[in-house]
Amino acid sequence: MLKPGRRVAFSASEGLQASGAAIGRESGALAALARMVRQCSLPVSQSALDAFAANVGSDPQLRQKLQAVAGLDDVLAIAESHGHSFSKSTLLKAHAAAVAAAPDHALEGLNSWGDALMHCFGVSNQD
Repeated sequence: MLKPGRRVAFSASEGLQASGAAIGRESGALAALARMVRQCSLPVSQSALDAFAANVGSDPQLRQKLQAVAGLDDVLAIAESHGHSFSKSTLLKAHAAAVAAAPDHALEGLNSWGDALMHCFGVSNQD
């Protein structure tokens, strides 16, 4: 038994397994749900973003599409259409990290959301 105030971290499938064990074996539905959670392969956002960024670097037409986006949902839709699935938070964190690591002179050259997005993907206007 846990002491009050003690925190424990575990995955969703571990939590479902523990709940199933606590409830007993009568709950076949809970056990089935735990198996489904373990088998579910959620997209690995950062690796998908990295793969998409590599595509952006090598595809001038894709860069042109991204230069014209109005917002994050557009970026995600374009990425999805190229077989890459990542979350808004992954994109925003990568963008924030790229901006934070950039020297001032690089940031001074950004004139649009598209330029900032290209910077996030490691692509310059000269590429």
